[in-house]
Order: sequence, then structure tokens, then C-alpha cells
Amino acid sequence: MRAWTRGGVWWLAAWLAAAVVAPAQVDRLLDELIRNRTPGFTYDYAGVMSADARIRTDRVLEQLEAKTGSQVKVVTLRTLEGGEISDFANRLYAGWGIGRKEKNDGVLLLAAIEDRKVWIEVGYGLEGVIPDSAAGRMLDEYVIPRFKAGDFSGGMEQGAGAIAGAVARAAGVGLDGEVRPAAVRLGQEAGPAGPLEVGGDQHLSAGERPGRLAGGVGGQGEGGQQVRRPVGGGDGQQFGPHLS
Repeated sequence: MRAWTRGGVWWLAAWLAAAVVAPAQVDRLLDELIRNRTPGFTYDYAGVMSADARIRTDRVLEQLEAKTGSQVKVVTLRTLEGGEISDFANRLYAGWGIGRKEKNDGVLLLAAIEDRKVWIEVGYGLEGVIPDSAAGRMLDEYVIPRFKAGDFSGGMEQGAGAIAGAVARAAGVGLDGEVRPAAVRLGQEAGPAGPLEVGGDQHLSAGERPGRLAGGVGGQGEGGQQVRRPVGGGDGQQFGPHLS
């Protein structure tokens, strides 16, 4: 009994130590990302996007910001170091100050490749354009099918295109470029380059859930944006098996 007790105590100590280390690793990763942010729109830290895909995505997102003022950032990471993707995305969005301070009109597309999770974080200013139902549909139709096929580059590019198309269309502007969301679920090819469109029924129910003030590492983000943070089920969308 004594040996069992010692084993139990050792196991409990190890579990508690791991529980403490994981949040610390997440905080360090977030702090590093926030402190070392560079100008741009596509941050492929996982190294899964092709150079051409990054250039095309940057070009369209830069054009989107110039025409609408709204800002979309695309981020890939190998892992979240044990963090929950909804919380991580919320804090990174706030820490980077995505979108205009007075409008909070930013979007973050985040994928953790080895964790097999992907998330779209939307600022309050765009919640009417990309409600939860629309964000989930974008992932289901444009991102996850490609991820499951091992095409992470295409998934991120198409996901960014779907987001940019929705924001541009709501603002009444067109975008020129090569990022063209394809109707992956229906097996249709993307059409010619031109204004971005999101395939499928556009009459989506709002399905809004309340948000709360987002804090970056050590407090609010640059400009203290409020981020629409879905409540409950913070695991994000999952895709496929772990990478070998």
C-alpha cells in the first residue's frame, strides 16, 4: 500500500507539473508572436504554404485592406503547445491588434498543423458579415477538405479567399487576384480570376453567441479590441490524422 501511495503521489505531482508547464509554454509562444510580429498578412510559421500561395494571399489581403479598411491575417503554427485554439486565437488577435481600433473589423485564420485544429476569429465589427455559421461553413467547404488531402497551402489560401470575398462583397467592392475559393465539397473547379465569391447558399442564420473582452499576453491587445469569442466548445475544427 505504501508503494502504491508513493506511485500515486508521484503521478499526481507529474500531472500537476504538466498542467503548470503547458500554460507557461502557451504564454511564452504568444508573447514571442506578439513581440516579434512583422508587417504583412500571411505568417506561415509552420512552413506548409508554398511561396506562390503566400504571395497570392498577401496580395489579395493587402488589396482588401486598401479597399475596405478591414484586415485579415493568416497564421499557421506547428503546435499551440497544449493551448486551446479558440483562446489562443482570441489572445493573438487582441495582441496583434488586428483590424481598425475604432471598428474592430479584423479576422484571424489560424491553423495548428500538428494539433489538427483550425479556427476563424472574427472581430465584433464583422460579426454581421461572418457570423459563426458562416465561419464554420468556410472551414467545412474550403479549408478542411484540402487539409485532409494534405494540401495545407491550398486550404489556407482558399480559406483566406473565402474570408476576403465575404468582407469585400459586404463592402460592395471587387477584388482582383488569384485566390479563388473553389466549391471543394461539390468537386467544382474555381472559375476565372476576378471578384472573390463564396459558393453555396448565402442566407445563413446569424447564430451569434456572446463575446467578451479579449486580453493579450499581459493585458489587452494594441488598441484593446473586443473580440467576438464563441462560448463553449473551444476545441476548434479538427482535420485528419497527425502528421508523420
